[in-house]
Amino acid sequence: MALLRFQHFLFRGDDLKRAYVLGHALVQRANDDAQMLNEIAWTVLEDAPPSRRDANFALKAALRANELTNSSDAAILDTLARAHFERGAVKMAVTWQERAVARAANDATLLAALEQTLVRYRKALASGAPQGDPK
Repeated sequence: MALLRFQHFLFRGDDLKRAYVLGHALVQRANDDAQMLNEIAWTVLEDAPPSRRDANFALKAALRANELTNSSDAAILDTLARAHFERGAVKMAVTWQERAVARAANDATLLAALEQTLVRYRKALASGAPQGDPK
């Protein structure tokens, strides 16, 4: 239910600050649930309107999810790469997306999607996009 409240405020609420207050509380409660943390991060990075996204918030959730799974879950690695990409850290995004692709070798459908994303990130890197973590 808390995820639904967060999504409501994130997508449609007038008070974006309140959405992220709820989001931070949700992340704290989900601190040991990698899948929930990944869902929270992906919701912000992919589902929320671009003007309402907070890539730094999503990165924190994705980092914790990745920590919990010891970098073994391709979907979480993909989310982590996306958070870096949205923050402008394209080189980091490429690195993490390569790891996601390597972990998805046994799932052809997921692998194809992750490889497409990797191509996009590599093109952005080649075009001169930022290569380090923004401050």
